[in-house]
Amino acid sequence: MFSAIVGEPASRKSPLIQAIARKPLSKMQEKATELYDRQKIDYERDLADWEAADKSTRGDKPEEPKLRVFSTGDYTPEGMRELAQHNPKILRCFDELAKEQKSQGQYKGGKGGDAQLLLESYDGLMDTVVRRGKIYPGGVVNQCLLGGIQPEVLSEIISSSDPTGLFARYNIATLPNIPHYWDDDNEVGMDITPLLVDTYESINRLPAITFKLSPDAYQLFKSCHNHAESQKAKADRPAMIYQYGKMPGKILRWTMLYHVLHAVCQGKTPDEIVSKKFIQIAKERAIYQMSQVRGLLSIMDDSGPSKMFQLYQYALRKEEPITPRDSVYKTKKAKDRGEAIDFFR
Repeated sequence: MFSAIVGEPASRKSPLIQAIARKPLSKMQEKATELYDRQKIDYERDLADWEAADKSTRGDKPEEPKLRVFSTGDYTPEGMRELAQHNPKILRCFDELAKEQKSQGQYKGGKGGDAQLLLESYDGLMDTVVRRGKIYPGGVVNQCLLGGIQPEVLSEIISSSDPTGLFARYNIATLPNIPHYWDDDNEVGMDITPLLVDTYESINRLPAITFKLSPDAYQLFKSCHNHAESQKAKADRPAMIYQYGKMPGKILRWTMLYHVLHAVCQGKTPDEIVSKKFIQIAKERAIYQMSQVRGLLSIMDDSGPSKMFQLYQYALRKEEPITPRDSVYKTKKAKDRGEAIDFFR
């Protein structure tokens, strides 16, 4: 899954990412590193014994332990392939997704195929890459992507035509730009890290499972699929066409996620048969996704009505009247005072 938390500066994107991803995964990484350190000591001892033993009777060479890695925020396509050999489940996590996008092709003057190589992991597979005579094996992977991004930055990185289909792959959640007041009388602290660590570790321990939709779940999914195809045929913007094209796959991903979480949170192993209720929940998530996408595309739209709407939103956030100067210098929705005055008229 690729997920983008969209919000203006200071909308608390980073604290949210810290709470749901970085903190629990760092706790898991601490445990994994401690285990690796112990295994490394045992390995070095066994290796020394093996090297000193009679070659005719010492058997196979001890296998070197591998460090389990749960997340990364700095990599190349080659590095991701090496990492994926021993870490098929991994999160690519960024406070700002712009870093991930702008770093692609950095060693080739921006002309390489890094974006396409990393996009392929969305479908759970990475092809083998050969660079300067060295082979970087591909294979089956489960690489998720999470990060925050500002609406204006998103519009710069991904045009409304979405030529690579990257925007269509994102699960979008937009944070409202509202004040966060501190109230000592009503503030209640809650640390969800232990709960998330327990949940994530339970999922990490699950064996490979092949899921199947129940008959009624299949019928509902078929209806969702056909509706998405119908909307795709009616859509007049490439970005919306791609969104509807990716939606059936997203619905299945969300369905599996909710199905697994529901079982794990009850201390159970997920059943192979997925019930209809999880398709229904995923359907509601799809409706939310499309509402978020339409809102973002309206921000990327450079038309007069769209700019007027954005100025109106800015005025609501400011909670006082705005001036033509605000339109030019604060929101940059007008190129000069004359255009701003035309908007107000």
